[in-house]
Amino acid sequence: MNTSVKGMSKVGLKSNNVLAILSLLYKKGALPRKDIAESVHLTPSAVTILTNDMIQSGLLIEGSTIHNDNQVGRRKVLIDINYRYGYIAGIYIERTKVIVALSYMDGRLIADESFPSIEGSLPEDAADRVEELVGAMIRDNNLDRKKLLYAGVSIVGYVDPFRGISENSFGIYSGSVDLRNIYQSRLGVPVQVDDNVRALAIAETDYNHTPRKINGLFIKHGPGLGGAVIIDSTVFFGAKYHAAEIGHFTIDPNGKKCVCGKRGCVSTLVSYPSLIEKARGALDPDTTPGLWSLCHGSGDNITVAMMLKSASGGDAPIARILDAAAMQLAMVIENSMKLLDGDVVITFGGLFGDDDFRLDVEHKLDTLCGGTRTYRLEKSIISGDEMWKASVAIAVRQLLRSLSKSF
Repeated sequence: MNTSVKGMSKVGLKSNNVLAILSLLYKKGALPRKDIAESVHLTPSAVTILTNDMIQSGLLIEGSTIHNDNQVGRRKVLIDINYRYGYIAGIYIERTKVIVALSYMDGRLIADESFPSIEGSLPEDAADRVEELVGAMIRDNNLDRKKLLYAGVSIVGYVDPFRGISENSFGIYSGSVDLRNIYQSRLGVPVQVDDNVRALAIAETDYNHTPRKINGLFIKHGPGLGGAVIIDSTVFFGAKYHAAEIGHFTIDPNGKKCVCGKRGCVSTLVSYPSLIEKARGALDPDTTPGLWSLCHGSGDNITVAMMLKSASGGDAPIARILDAAAMQLAMVIENSMKLLDGDVVITFGGLFGDDDFRLDVEHKLDTLCGGTRTYRLEKSIISGDEMWKASVAIAVRQLLRSLSKSF
């Protein structure tokens, strides 16, 4: 066998080079061939050959041109991925619902639907419903079924992304579940599986076309609390794929039992159910008139959104509950960032979506740090109604690897 570098065949080397080009364009956007060559450390002629092959296959396209400032009259032709080459199915599974979406490779939504998630139900039942919805969306949008290229599934809890197994979904499903095989058998395409927070962090790094490196923590609130570590714009998995499970930091060993099986996790203090339980205990027409009005005097109707509104309206007992949650979250963030030495905390969803609450967390961080804080808080570029992008992003990464092997 002919080899180009230490045991790698020419075919393998070519696939690696194709993947390098695809990954660069996916993260940076359209580029001239010369810039591609410089970035992936290939000769311009090699890049020309590889990109021409991909253009002929329909995977790449030649787009607009730009002026070359160093050579008067010369223009550079931009090369980009043809994001309509195929489309992806994204399945996002959380406690309350399952979100199903069809999207192009760059995260442009084609269609999405959702249905309630029933804790303790069979995963096959949800997969059957997903299969129905995907089929309906393909028909309704006049899509070519053969162009469904990959699917991504993200779920709450502990996940082995390399085997495609949900090890513990904290009550959504019972025990370990081979989600990859379940969904591949129904959708007929390869499937990538990961936990929901790590998948959101991957979407953040892939769809955030910033030239700077992202170093720090991705934190998701609502309905529980989860995190992911990002180092040089790469999401860290950990030895057992459980890195940055900040929601399961132990606060009180004798505290309330958590869904993970331990006691006193921070999630038992700041999760939606915990906050709502505390609000129910404080509900009173005289001391919490705002919340009383919003929930019509019934604790069963209370939502976190109602709590935020009543606190801003002057309900002191509810404001104290949220203030305590802000301090608990601030302590988790500060302790995590002392370990990571990052420069940014990217926040997603839940209480972080409220400007007043975010400001309260900022103030508490400054107090905890004694005015020496060196990192900033940023809102995720992924909005609360785009959680399906997490599942699409993990699928696209694997799709690019798969496509690179065909050249």
